[in-house]
Amino acid sequence: MRDFPLELLPDALQRAIGAQVTMGAYPVEAVGTAALAVVSHAAQGLGNVDALYSPGVTYPTSCFFMILARSGDAKSSLYNCFMTGVHRWQERERRVFDEDMLTYAAERKIWDRQKAKAEKDENVEELLRLEKNGPKKPLSRDNIVTKATTNGLFRTLEDGWPTLGVFTGEGGSFLGGHSLKAENSPTEMASFLTTLWDGNAVDRTTGEITVRLPGRRISALVMVQPEVAERFLADPILRAHGIHARFLIVSPPAWTPPEANFIDVATAGRNSRLDAAMAEYHDTIDWMLSTEMRVSQFDERVLQPRTLCWDRDAAVHMQDWFNTTCRAWRSEGNPFFNRAFEHACRLAGALALFENETYITLPLAMAATALVEFYADQLRALDIGDGETRNSDERHIIEKLEKWFRDRAGPVSNRDLARNSPSCFRKLNGSKRDAILRSMERDEYIRAVEVTRGSSKAIMWEFKG
Repeated sequence: MRDFPLELLPDALQRAIGAQVTMGAYPVEAVGTAALAVVSHAAQGLGNVDALYSPGVTYPTSCFFMILARSGDAKSSLYNCFMTGVHRWQERERRVFDEDMLTYAAERKIWDRQKAKAEKDENVEELLRLEKNGPKKPLSRDNIVTKATTNGLFRTLEDGWPTLGVFTGEGGSFLGGHSLKAENSPTEMASFLTTLWDGNAVDRTTGEITVRLPGRRISALVMVQPEVAERFLADPILRAHGIHARFLIVSPPAWTPPEANFIDVATAGRNSRLDAAMAEYHDTIDWMLSTEMRVSQFDERVLQPRTLCWDRDAAVHMQDWFNTTCRAWRSEGNPFFNRAFEHACRLAGALALFENETYITLPLAMAATALVEFYADQLRALDIGDGETRNSDERHIIEKLEKWFRDRAGPVSNRDLARNSPSCFRKLNGSKRDAILRSMERDEYIRAVEVTRGSSKAIMWEFKG
């Protein structure tokens, strides 16, 4: 299975991801995905990407990400550590919004009195003038939501900022929420999200009124427990609707908190340098969100982003990658692989905007295709197939692992399992390995034991027979 291609990412992004991995001992797969999600969110209002295959066709730079992590795997910490730039921008813009609302309220009172007078005087010409030139309500800058329904998202995009992010460290409330439950027509929510991901206008008809919202963008980072994600990903209705194929999904290894060291001078100095790397990332995200978006001259809620083009070397790389990799992947049957090229284009565009590049360069194109290859491997490793086949595969792995445990002399660490256990177990993603170990513990093949080493304690596994 491919590693997360950290070394191919832009330097500032590498440093920020590396800083979080070092400070919190978080899995690089999860940290990198969270960082990319925020980059995509900040980029989606600034540019589309030339789709290469047909003149005039573009892709948004919006991306949907999903991180599978169990309770206690620091989901909230991962979600928050890259949001400082977003929160800083929101706080600053919220003060501007509050001032604008005071001005709007004052202008609206005057406008209401003028309109009432024109109606009383039956002055049609004045009424038309007032209707055409009424005060405009400021747009709310709250462009992040943690819980969402179809109605809520639609109303937010109708009256608020034209870019929106669904960012949640508790994805069960989103994937298992009202709009995605079977009894509440989950295809409506799936259709809404896929339409926005595609860059198309969403609309809604209520009685005789139809509201259409063009030029909106939505990104997502959903961090969720594997069991909840499995139900979502295995839903045949949602799968047929294509929502699964829009997600870049990662199942990182389980997180183990690092050993605390609060008084060591060298550690404090190192953390100070790592904080500086994070500050550079936060400043870039703040700058991206603060950059003026191109919008319609008639409606500031309608985005009209510029198109990012590719330099020749980058275009040649994408052509070769499509012909050699994407075409071969299409035979695998999963709809995700049909969209692999588009995923790579979106990621390349988001990285280019993060770097403030005029064109998408070869290094950025190579980073994007490597990322998609990484997420493709992650998807292949997920256990979302037919239940009978899945149980049969698990039984084979458990039999191999049971024999391996029996041959060990004493307790086995998670590191030993990751390095030396049977290959059929090692190649699984972290959450699946954890599920098999817990299953073997429940069936009394193995037991968890606490081992003390010096001043620290660790959980290890030993054969129970």
